Amino acid sequence: MEDIQENYNHLLQQNEALRQENEELNLLLHAHGIYVVSLSGNKGNKKSYKISK
Repeated sequence: MEDIQENYNHLLQQNEALRQENEELNLLLHAHGIYVVSLSGNKGNKKSYKISK
């Protein structure tokens, strides 16, 4: 059971690191006038993105 908890905690840490990296990349794009908009749709777990300038 401890292995499952350790794996879960590791995944949470990875998710947070990716979320922070994504935010930094979005700020960099915004600095250049590029905006990424997440579009929801019925594509299962896949997300579509629209890039506008």
